[in-house]
Formats: sequence, structure tokens, C-alpha cells
Amino acid sequence: YLSERAGHRVHLRRPQRGALRRKVEMAEVNAAQLLEQHSSQEEKLRRSVEELQALLGLERPPLRIEAVDISNTAGSESVGGMVTFVNGRPSKKDYKRYKIKSVEGQDDYESMREVIWRRMRRFRQGEEGFEQLPDLLLLDGGRGHLSAVQEVLRELGVDIPVFAMVKDEHHRTRGLVGEGGEITPTPVSPAAVLVGKIQEEVHRYAIDYHRRL
Repeated sequence: YLSERAGHRVHLRRPQRGALRRKVEMAEVNAAQLLEQHSSQEEKLRRSVEELQALLGLERPPLRIEAVDISNTAGSESVGGMVTFVNGRPSKKDYKRYKIKSVEGQDDYESMREVIWRRMRRFRQGEEGFEQLPDLLLLDGGRGHLSAVQEVLRELGVDIPVFAMVKDEHHRTRGLVGEGGEITPTPVSPAAVLVGKIQEEVHRYAIDYHRRL
């Protein structure tokens, strides 16, 4: 197999002593350490998703999470950014950018409505890249953003869990707002860390697009 991949004959040696043997032993130790680190990271991500499910009372683990943020400067060049996390990791091939078309001036609620309407309309039409709904939809904002998006989802007949991500006075993720009010996880909990990463990423993505324009 290796010879086929390399395009020439490959010889395998298994040193039993000396410097080469010590190099093999070092490689084995490094491989074991990397495997342990990888397993530990995967376990953390799994726990963060499961904890988020329990925290929000979801029927199933939010393996696919989409998050939306709006960015503009005094209403000019208003855009929306949407990021996707799959199994707790960013899936950049699924990121989407939206230039706001229907809103005059600075109106984040209506801008958020437009982004969600366009995204869900494409889902209803079966467009490639939009055919899969998220297990959880997160909005960078507050109760107003949540109400606006819930109205759009009802209009389109799309039933998915949606929460708004709220920040504290230091612009750090404080908690999530749903129909039942605000949910504030322990700041160092796996779920809180995951939501914080998602909020930072969608904010960065939306601002980057706005600055380009």
C-alpha cells in the first residue's frame, strides 16, 4: 500500500536497539499523548453539547447550531452573519453572509427578521446548502430579537428551538433568553464556554463582512 502511494518501493524497518529504537519509542509516547489530548477534547465538546441540551430543555442534543448577528454603522452597510457549529466545532463551509436589503436605517430587529426569513425561505425551497435545519438557533441580541425571529418562524411554519444570547456590562456572554426568561449557566461550565465561543465567532464574522463593505 505504501509503495503504491509513494510511487516506488518502500522498505519498512523495525529497530530493536540504539538511537533509532529510542526515536521509535519517543514517537509512540508522542502518539499516545496526542490521542489522549484528542479524546479529552472530544469528550469536552460532547459534554458541552449535552449540557446545553439539558440547560435549555431540548428534546435532542443540539448537534447542529446556527447563530446570527447583525452589524452596521449608524444604519449604513447593514449586514447579517450566520455561523454554524456541528458537534461543538465551527463548520466554516456552512457560514452564510447576508447584505440587508429591506431595512432602511438602523433596525436590528427587522434586519434579523430579514436574515432568518431569507435563510428559512431557501430551506423551504430546498436550495443546496440550506436543506438542513439547525437543532438550535441562537441570536446575538435580546428579547426584541427573539420576538422578531419567533414571529418569522411562525409565519413560515418552521418549528426549531431559538434563544437569544445576552452579554454582561463587559460584553461577555452572560446567558440565554428564551420564552421562559433568561437562563444563566455557570460561567466556567462546558455549555457556557461553548455558547461564548459561538457568540464571539458570529460577532467576528458579521463585523468582518461589514468592514469589508
